Amino acid sequence: KRRGWEAAVAKFEDAVRLYGDEGEYHAWLGYALSLARPNDIAAMRRVGVEIQMAKDLNPNCARAFLYQGLIYKNLGKLDLAELQQVGALFHADGKSDRRLAVEPEQR
Repeated sequence: KRRGWEAAVAKFEDAVRLYGDEGEYHAWLGYALSLARPNDIAAMRRVGVEIQMAKDLNPNCARAFLYQGLIYKNLGKLDLAELQQVGALFHADGKSDRRLAVEPEQR
């Protein structure tokens, strides 16, 4: 399963290299890294950098909040996860973003 996330990391690294000003690619890269290398301290630091970059580039990037919430949930930080999910709902700009924020486990 992690092998698939490693492949996703490679693709999103390419996307960030080509379109570095697109916040969503940074959010996806951070999330993919968190799933591909959850025990790698350096990778997890980069996860934080990528998620923050997504928010800096696009403060309304609902996926950045959603993915950060899911990362916190995976780390057992449920209070922080809930806060990020609220942020995802607040920044959702369409029906699919709101649905994703409310039902992240079904994706």
